Amino acid sequence: MHYDELCAAVRTRTDLSTANEASTAITGTIELLGRRLAGGEPANLAAQLPGEVQETLVRHTGPAEAFDVDEFLQRLADYEGPGRTPEQAPCARPGSAGPVGPVRQPRRARQRPVAATSRIR
Repeated sequence: MHYDELCAAVRTRTDLSTANEASTAITGTIELLGRRLAGGEPANLAAQLPGEVQETLVRHTGPAEAFDVDEFLQRLADYEGPGRTPEQAPCARPGSAGPVGPVRQPRRARQRPVAATSRIR
């Protein structure tokens, strides 16, 4: 998928009105995902994404950060605009259809830190 196709898909599924809003949502989501993943996972995923977002995914060089879906959505809302709540940020609204489908609340077992639940193969 090319970056313009990704922006169009995000705009369609989140009801964002401009390509700039979609780009902001994509960048915030990818950056947070890069902070959440461990080991070589960001680089492996980056290789499958459009070039415009690859660097954003691998920017974080520290250990994976452990945060649940609620924290992810709040961080994304903050990225989209200081002081926003997830309900005010189109890509952070629980239940909104994002690029891969609706955001669902995880089962408690899935809220363990990523380092404890994933292994590099």
